[in-house]
Amino acid sequence: MKIMEVNKVTKSQKIEFKCVSKNCDGTLSFMVNQIKKNSILKCDKCGNEYKFGQELISKLEMFDRLIKAVSEAKSILGDTNVAIDFEGHSLKVPYRLLLTRLSTSLKLEVGGQTVDFSFRVEPLKDEDLKKWSS
Repeated sequence: MKIMEVNKVTKSQKIEFKCVSKNCDGTLSFMVNQIKKNSILKCDKCGNEYKFGQELISKLEMFDRLIKAVSEAKSILGDTNVAIDFEGHSLKVPYRLLLTRLSTSLKLEVGGQTVDFSFRVEPLKDEDLKKWSS
């Protein structure tokens, strides 16, 4: 009988976006599983309500799964690079470095306006970077 190791499920990431109401600088925060239960969010500063349709929720779920997949692949990221090819030159950037330096966001259209949804991804720890670079 083969024993398979089951990895723990990575929790959903916190998602934030700026309120689009005029003269409001509020930021709304939520998690994908939270918005699936109640598709309406309310800005704490101005009271503007946002109703998330199924298509938008599906896109957020897909992106959340992508972030989880990258997180679950930590053990191979030390051997993974992203290459940028330009005019015959190639620059390889270690994937683990990208995860520590880049922010993760998804740009979607909401109510006729483009909104950046920022995913608050837990940064890699220095110990992980040292382990992968050796």
